[in-house]
Amino acid sequence: ILTIGHELGHILSAPLDSKIDEEAKAFAFEFAWIKTIKNNNIANLRDCLIDLPLPAKNGIHNVSFDCVVRELIWGKDAIEIFYELARKEKTFSEFIKSF
Repeated sequence: ILTIGHELGHILSAPLDSKIDEEAKAFAFEFAWIKTIKNNNIANLRDCLIDLPLPAKNGIHNVSFDCVVRELIWGKDAIEIFYELARKEKTFSEFIKSF
């Protein structure tokens, strides 16, 4: 179920040039997907889903995931992050290059 949400995050808008931003976009949608399922108890799955999925530690997924989690901690809504990335109003790739 979580993977479906992640993959939908990839296909619901045009692919982004940055791998970091593309994965962040998918993770942002995945978080919105989890929130929607839990808030509405879709298919009675509320108690079956974890709040914080674990990304692959491959230098792209985990870095993108951490960027999204940071934004969530700062109070951003996951779907808002998704749309900002999809519209190219936000990028994490420049932030990552500064390290």
